[in-house]
Amino acid sequence: MLYRLPKSRLASELVRLFPKSFTVEAAKAARLCRLETTGGKGFRITPGDGEILIEAAGTDILVWALGELMAMDKPKAVEKTPALAFRGIMLDASRNAVPRVDFLKDRIACLALMGLNRFCLYTEDTYPVKGEPLFGYARGAYSQAELRELVEYGRLWGVTLFPCIQTLGHMEHILKYPHYTPIKDNDMIYNVYSEEAYAFIEKTIEAARAPYDTDFIHIGMDETHGLGRGLAFKEGEPIHPRKLYVEHLGKVAAICRKLGLKPAMWGDIVLGTTGEHKMDASETSLLPADVTMNYWEYAWCDTEKYAKNLAEFKGMGYDPIVSPGVWSWSRFFPAYYKAQANISTLLGSAKRVGVQGALNTHWGDDGHECFFDWNLPAHAYFLAQCTETENVDETARRKFSAVFGEDFDVVRSVEKIDVAGYKVESLLPYNVGKCFFYDDPAQGLFSGMKKVKPAGEFYRKTAAEMRAKAKRKTLFQPLFRFAEAFCDFLSVKADLRSRLAAAYKKKDRKALKKIAADIPVAKRKLAKVQDLYRAYWLRERNPFGLEIIDGRMGALSARLDYLQGIVGEYLAGKRPDLPELDFIHYSMFHESRGPDYQPSIWPDFMLHYSALASRNVIKWW
Repeated sequence: MLYRLPKSRLASELVRLFPKSFTVEAAKAARLCRLETTGGKGFRITPGDGEILIEAAGTDILVWALGELMAMDKPKAVEKTPALAFRGIMLDASRNAVPRVDFLKDRIACLALMGLNRFCLYTEDTYPVKGEPLFGYARGAYSQAELRELVEYGRLWGVTLFPCIQTLGHMEHILKYPHYTPIKDNDMIYNVYSEEAYAFIEKTIEAARAPYDTDFIHIGMDETHGLGRGLAFKEGEPIHPRKLYVEHLGKVAAICRKLGLKPAMWGDIVLGTTGEHKMDASETSLLPADVTMNYWEYAWCDTEKYAKNLAEFKGMGYDPIVSPGVWSWSRFFPAYYKAQANISTLLGSAKRVGVQGALNTHWGDDGHECFFDWNLPAHAYFLAQCTETENVDETARRKFSAVFGEDFDVVRSVEKIDVAGYKVESLLPYNVGKCFFYDDPAQGLFSGMKKVKPAGEFYRKTAAEMRAKAKRKTLFQPLFRFAEAFCDFLSVKADLRSRLAAAYKKKDRKALKKIAADIPVAKRKLAKVQDLYRAYWLRERNPFGLEIIDGRMGALSARLDYLQGIVGEYLAGKRPDLPELDFIHYSMFHESRGPDYQPSIWPDFMLHYSALASRNVIKWW
């Protein structure tokens, strides 16, 4: 259905992005839309004989209504009010990948049609701070002009962009430089005893808020492990990390007050959900009242646990917001099933207790290998949860198809690449595909473990499935081509080392020679993976950070070269043995205890690159 809109900048952008759905020119087949701003909180669509009347409470609601219109088979009367007032997405722009401005603008527009009205980029150091050239150095940091451009574009769609930074921990990209030793506690945390540190923090807050047109700011404050126990340690004095945390938060809140800002913060340290002991009443009573607590939980998917923690924040006098996650981190392909479980349970609990804000987090731990666009179904589901009180699944699928031109479940099917047929009940979802991909081809640190099953045939079949989906001419076509190449590579590489080791241990030289012939095949397939990955990285992201992934894939290629060389030398009688194919593997997973003796939540398979490439650790600084 084609809809004619009154001429405006917003209408022009809708025509650019969706020429089959919107026009500003008179056309015989186009249904004329009349747009009116009303009171209230929602929208009303009323089809008439000559035109369609759309009444909406504001720009964000109008855009959401136009998304609803796009997703209809034919115009029909509908009236809706969003379930939540604050409907946001946070995108990690600090863990190796900094999204391109033009890419972000198009995705903000698309997601606004689904109900998005808040957006932030998680920037630890990837924004400019005057007089601090190491802030974001060689990391693809945004300029003030780029951020202002995004803010202005978001406003066009009714989406408020706000700064999201750190003011205590997660500052390792800055604190790695000796220049900042005077304000450093440990590798990640500012020294709360340093007056210089507070001057620096105020400077970063001022710089962060400069390009934005809102007084809302997210100040971080999560996972501050080791606070007061590094360079800040004072010999002979007792350490009270939670007391230090509360005092520091009070100082940061005062800086925000001075600058006319309203801060929000991650609430894990207050509740003790990430390894530290939770705060007691004497400590929570000292927390500043003018901070918005952001309750984030990703793994548990436990309605009762979520409701209990939200009740604790309510009991402290806070009206919190909540943050689920799209499960994009430490993997190439998202775990949609886990994201949906997390989003539905956390938002379900939030809506029951009257929470009015949600910020869907999109993290990029371990290099941000997973492309943003793979996660669009999870974001669509999140926004349906934010806007709807019923028919959430149906709404997510219908709007996803209308906006992105592809079937929700077709895109979602790529989660099988990383799950790879293993159980899905784990607290953290498996990233088996990534494990097989980076597993050292000579040592087999992953594939050599007893729990790991052969996977070559699985990836051969999955490559064929991805090949069929790559024939569909949609936004996702190049992504499916990458998925096909990824699986095609693993169809050869996943079991390569295990097969070589088995033949070597049997002293079957004929089999060893035959299997070794697959090594150059794997190298050629890896080169294709790398080419396709680079191309999509540069579509979504700035080039800085790509060198990390290039380095990882390049190291993998070099190790395949090495494997081919040592096996060839062994078969030629130039090498007496192959130690890498004949050492005893010890599982990297066992019953362990986390910080403060909490049980570890890491499941059988959830590995970062460093665990897969080598058991040796080299620190550069």
